[in-house]
Amino acid sequence: MKKRLHFAFALILAVILVACSKKDKEVIDCSTLAGQWAPPRILLKFTDKTTGENLILTKNIVDADVTVTDKQTGNPVKNWRIANPETTDPISNGTIGFSVILEEAGVFNYEVAIKNVGSAVLSYTVTKEKGSTCIPFYYRVSKMEITDREYSALVVDGKEINNFLVVKL
Repeated sequence: MKKRLHFAFALILAVILVACSKKDKEVIDCSTLAGQWAPPRILLKFTDKTTGENLILTKNIVDADVTVTDKQTGNPVKNWRIANPETTDPISNGTIGFSVILEEAGVFNYEVAIKNVGSAVLSYTVTKEKGSTCIPFYYRVSKMEITDREYSALVVDGKEINNFLVVKL
């Protein structure tokens, strides 16, 4: 009788242990994933508020005519360029493109000054978001706006183009 009881107890314990044991987790190979993505870009198209003309194109603005300054530090910023027909698609031609450097979360403000044309302050927010096994976190860019001028998002064929602001000077 005792042997049957011990056997039954051992059998129940074995069933519980097998049923409750962790299954082997699927091993995910993260080595095949790229560790970095290209930084997001924000495009600014500066237009005449009366005529709607692209001021970078009509005033023949070149990189030397533009200064971009970090409003928090006062330091010049170099992660921008003027898009031209040789290097970009037609919609981006005559815009100033910013590569957003994703190193920390926060609110960022940059003054974009164009010689003999005007200036505007670009603001955006970067948040740190939870990722997945291979990429434990990522940064999201949101709340892009011009804080001191009238602006709108670019709309093409009834659709708003992400990260593309039209600044009216």
